[in-house]
Formats: sequence, structure tokens, C-alpha cells
Amino acid sequence: MLYQLNHSVCVSVFLASFPAYTLAVSDSFLAADADGAIFLVDAESYQSTQISQAAETFSFSEIEYTGNSTILYNSGVNIIHRDLISGQETNLYSTRTGFETGFFRSGGLALAADGDFLYNVIRFNANADIESHLVRVDSETQTATSVQMAPWIDPFDLHFINDNLILGALYQTDELVLIDATTGAFQSRFSTNVGITSIFSVSDTLFGLGLYGDVFSIDLESQSLTLTGRLSQGGYFIGASGIPSGEIAIPSPTTTSIAGLCVLARCRRRR
Repeated sequence: MLYQLNHSVCVSVFLASFPAYTLAVSDSFLAADADGAIFLVDAESYQSTQISQAAETFSFSEIEYTGNSTILYNSGVNIIHRDLISGQETNLYSTRTGFETGFFRSGGLALAADGDFLYNVIRFNANADIESHLVRVDSETQTATSVQMAPWIDPFDLHFINDNLILGALYQTDELVLIDATTGAFQSRFSTNVGITSIFSVSDTLFGLGLYGDVFSIDLESQSLTLTGRLSQGGYFIGASGIPSGEIAIPSPTTTSIAGLCVLARCRRRR
């Protein structure tokens, strides 16, 4: 069955096939909800706009911006690279690697300055005891090293403070924990009275994201949090990542209106 379109509608379809993109020029960050919807958030007004949708969300837990409008995300079983403009995804690494026996799930995601990525694995050992491991994957060779953390913890997210120190968010216990990334040893562990699901930085300021979209600045010296706002979009938020000003491309407002013309267009069917 063939579809014949009039000339004006054909022009609309052509334009919609090549959407225009603009750059976010103010301080911004990305936030992701539990269903894998990814939002661009203005860091001053907290106005949030969905710009992408992750495809694999088995146990979706965290995103990290990697430049050029791309991210990594942890689906719970894989680390996946996603292009926010094209929607193309590439499976980079299975988080089951090295934990084929007893693997339960992976969680969190952190990017090191050299491009390596780090996440947490929860597994059951031969005695059915729960273990948690920090896993660091070399971005070039795809080889992994891991250290066990004791006592075990189940961080929603991990964030590099410097080359050797990471901050973990323990949503279930309203705690943040500073961890030596090379040994897995805890440097400190303190209560925040707030459940944090993700840790990220904007303009060198450290922030925590709560499940319902509350945003807190984090002061590690005083071990305190300060509420700075709430995302305009409702939902359950479990991932966030800061992005440099003017770097990320987003669909321009004209793209939506052009696409709308196509939805309303009439066509004649011809056998």
C-alpha cells in the first residue's frame, strides 16, 4: 500500500527528519528518573525538560555526562554509552564481569579524571553473605580491578572527590560515606537526615539529589546539607550529572512545532 502526500506536507516531513539543536548556555545539569527519562535542568531555576530516554532500565541507577551530548549510564547489569541527540546506545561493559557467581546487581557510577569509570557490585558469596565491591574499569583496555568494602554498603551513587577519594550516597540510611577508592576503606561516614540518590558537581559546587527531586548543596567540612531547590518535573529521581556551560546540545523549540505539523498532516492512500 502506497501513501501519497501533498507537496506542503512533504516539506514538513523533511524538516522534521533533521531537527535543529541549540546549546544550553547557562549552568545546567542532567537528572534521570527511575524509568530512565533524562532531563536537562537549569541550575538556577531548576526548570527541567526531558531530552532523552534510556533504553535499558533493568535496575537503572546513575548517569554521567561524558561530553559532546553523550552520557554513560548504569542499567544495573551493563554500563551503556548513549548519544542524547541520536538516541544511539552502545553497551560498553557488563557489570557481571568477574562476579558471574553470586551477582545480584550493580549500582552507582563515577567518572575519574582519566576517563576510567567506577561502580559498585552487590553479590552473595558462597556462605550466602552479602558483599559489596568497588569496581574500576580502565576506559582504554576495558580491564577491571575491584576491592571489597567491609562492612558492606549499598550506595545509590558514587562520586570522585579527588583521584583517590570517592563519596558514596547511602539513601536507605540517610548517610554519606567517604571511601578510599584504591582500598575500599571508609574514611568517614556521617548522617545527613536526608536520603540522597545521586551526587554531582556544578561549577565546582557539590550537590546531592533526593528521590523526589530536592537538590542540596553538600559541605564536606561541616558534614551538612543545605536545600537549594526542587526540580520542576515531578517523579522519582535517582541519577544526576553536571555539565559544562554551553556544551550540551538540546532540541530547539522549533523542532517540536515542526513535528506537530507532521502529526496533523493528511495523506491519501493508494493501492
